[in-house]
Amino acid sequence: MNLRKEKLVFLITIATGIALYLFTESDYTVFIIFACLIYGIFAFICSRVTGRKLDISLDISHCEHNPAISVKIKNRSLLPVLAGRAALSAVNLMTEEAEDTAVSFSAGSHKTKEIQIQLTEFRCGCIKISAGVVTVSDPLEIFEKNRTYRAQAEYYALPAVNDLEISKEELSKYDMESYKYSSVKKGEDLSETFSIREYAEGDGIKGIHWKLSGKMGRLMIRVPSLPVENSLMVILDKRYATEEDRAEKAEEAAKLFLSISDTLKNQGVRHFIGWYDYISCDFVSREIDNQDRLREASLELISTPFREDEVSGADRFLEADIEKQYASYIYVTDSEKAERDIERLREYGEVKIYRPKNFI
Repeated sequence: MNLRKEKLVFLITIATGIALYLFTESDYTVFIIFACLIYGIFAFICSRVTGRKLDISLDISHCEHNPAISVKIKNRSLLPVLAGRAALSAVNLMTEEAEDTAVSFSAGSHKTKEIQIQLTEFRCGCIKISAGVVTVSDPLEIFEKNRTYRAQAEYYALPAVNDLEISKEELSKYDMESYKYSSVKKGEDLSETFSIREYAEGDGIKGIHWKLSGKMGRLMIRVPSLPVENSLMVILDKRYATEEDRAEKAEEAAKLFLSISDTLKNQGVRHFIGWYDYISCDFVSREIDNQDRLREASLELISTPFREDEVSGADRFLEADIEKQYASYIYVTDSEKAERDIERLREYGEVKIYRPKNFI
């Protein structure tokens, strides 16, 4: 059993008083022993009966990479909290970096105590701050009691995106003249056939397949295809290729991924972005055609982690139950062995690979 320093000093003081009394029989030692015992009883009761009616809330003063956190502790009891300590934890949900700290406080009867703390600067990501265990004790912290509370707050530190230099030739591949036809939805483009069926009343004459109708002995009609305009998918490989500098790699990959999307948006290129979500275990796909949609997708992206994984982001996309309707792909990865991923994606369209600047 491990004794805390304060309790050990307290016990040594009582033991020393008893020893002095046995050898000296001094009245002063009796007073010391009696005072220690009285305080010990007071300290034990204090730790057990106070702090039962506390309300804890967390507020973010400003949303930057190292914001000021306001911890508000309200004591709803008639009994004051003479000494308390609240344990706080902060976790970056994208990089999974964590920081633990504690704040000491005292709170009078029906009083509110507000404490400001500054966290270490975090990388970009969704930073989740929580207060869990609150320890109440006597003023000398000889006896203490842990009480469980739940308070949470979060803020988003978005990556700083850059306007990338993408050539006009490359952008022209993603313009509105780029077509690929849907395999699951019919449309109105008679130049491509979605399916063939028997003629029904109300069908247009233009869609009749005359050659096949002659063979079948009855009128057959082409069902036109649906062209998928500007079919570009930007995929982020949201995994760690190696253990070294994991948080830095996650930040650089997220920056590059969102910078590509922002650059395409600014050039008027409608596109989709996608990544594998290790929390929901689903491949996430979001359409980007304006700033609001990009921001919403950015917040979603930095709220889930990068993980060590043998399965690549490209494989996750190809295994997902979504239509592979894109004519072109941009693949963001820091893996040095992405050739297999590129070859698999090329079965569905043209592929361009981008690597975070630190890992080119």
